[in-house]
Amino acid sequence: MLHPDLYLYAERARARELEAEAGRHRLASHYLAHHRLTGRRLAGHRLTDHRLTDHRLTGRRSLGLRPRAEVRTWERRLGWLLIELGLRLVARY
Repeated sequence: MLHPDLYLYAERARARELEAEAGRHRLASHYLAHHRLTGRRLAGHRLTDHRLTDHRLTGRRSLGLRPRAEVRTWERRLGWLLIELGLRLVARY
């Protein structure tokens, strides 16, 4: 069983990371929805990353924002899983 203080510490750190990730997504969607030079909102824009769909037209897949963000998210989840596992092992012995 994980000590309650360690569990709360891990949960607070996870919450901070989730808030930071949400902030990055909001910022990325803002930049994708606005013209890069004028800063005006694009008409009819659905807040999607067009770089992810370019491969349908060109046959090449360019790296967009989402794949790297998803990889970072999975890396963090795996990291926290390993940390929590380590804390449980320490608490057990």
